[in-house]
Amino acid sequence: MEAEAAAGGVAVVVGAALFVVAAAAFGATVFDAPAPYDTDTDAADDRPPGEYRPASVVAEPIPARGRVTVNRSLYARNASDRKLVVVDSASRVLQEDVRQLRLALVRAGHDVRTTDDLDDALREADAYVRIDPGVSLSAEEVDAVRNFTDRGGRVLLVAEPNHVEVSTGVFTTSLTVRRTAMVDLAAEYDIVFGNRYLYDTTTNDGNFRHVLARPTNAATAPDLDRVALYTATRVQARNATVLLRTPPTTHLSNAGAASQYPVAVRSGNVVALGDGTFIQEGRHAVADNEALVGYVAEFLVSGDARPPPEPAAEPPPENATATPEGTATTPAGNATETPTPTPGGPAPPTPGVDATATAERTRGQSSASGVGPTSAPASSVSTTDRFHVPRVNHAPAATAPTMLPSAIPYQMPVAPRPATNAR
Repeated sequence: MEAEAAAGGVAVVVGAALFVVAAAAFGATVFDAPAPYDTDTDAADDRPPGEYRPASVVAEPIPARGRVTVNRSLYARNASDRKLVVVDSASRVLQEDVRQLRLALVRAGHDVRTTDDLDDALREADAYVRIDPGVSLSAEEVDAVRNFTDRGGRVLLVAEPNHVEVSTGVFTTSLTVRRTAMVDLAAEYDIVFGNRYLYDTTTNDGNFRHVLARPTNAATAPDLDRVALYTATRVQARNATVLLRTPPTTHLSNAGAASQYPVAVRSGNVVALGDGTFIQEGRHAVADNEALVGYVAEFLVSGDARPPPEPAAEPPPENATATPEGTATTPAGNATETPTPTPGGPAPPTPGVDATATAERTRGQSSASGVGPTSAPASSVSTTDRFHVPRVNHAPAATAPTMLPSAIPYQMPVAPRPATNAR
């Protein structure tokens, strides 16, 4: 009996041990296996998203071996063929970054100048370049650029998406968003630059932000295969021709959908590009970037800018005419004539003196001397006539000085002598 109980206890212990081993083996198998990937649930997944999987990301950059050239037909053979390209000094680009564009223009015999006086520069320029500026143009400067393109001048506008800059101090660190100041001028031509960057994890130049673009079928599109853009943004415009588009696998940052985004457009005499890094030294030779730089150079010097109209001369003053010696004189119609005095009569009015006041003074003197409508009998003799000396102004009428009323000589009235009866 005790033997059977002991055998039963051993069997229970062995069974428990086997259960524990089996459970451990099953748990190891379950927990070591990867969790199923279910896109319909929010369950945690240790695997990275598809766009960050090393096997699906292009890591081989495109070789750089190109050289910028300009069509020989656009070379300046003499001084009259030479064109002036003005680069705005407000552009946030280093001189070495545009060296290849400048070098291509100079090799073709044209001039390149950097200026901060836009109004004067556009009077002589044939093309104007503004790359990712940090300062906006004033309303007058925008009008000047618009007038420049209206008379045949060429304009290149280049803008990039917003950049986040990190500034560090002794105890602080700050982030600053750098935005382009191209909005006002671009809006003049109904062009809008995006503020988000483009990326492509399938077709790129070794990095998902180094997107590629191809030319469209437009007649004015550049003749090339593909270009590499390193900080690209989309460019939208009304009634413009799209020159370059990205592949359909290109995305817009911050949850933007995949699409063939336009990155270069042309509207009349204006070309707008959504990336300025393809011109930089070294990157200008990647893919067909050198052909795009040459296309930009040819666009800038193939225009025919007309000189601005001369400013209208100021009209002369209304009441002045020029004499042969160049001095201004008063017209004859405005000259004041000096009346000729009459012997024995009242003094003539002085130019510039109120005639009414003079007439009142004359009537007062006449009344006091018995002359006029209330004069004495004819036998009376006025002593005023004997003391009155007429004033004669010998100065020319055109230069007669103006006398104020207070400057008129005062004549003391003299009482008339009583008349005597003839005997």
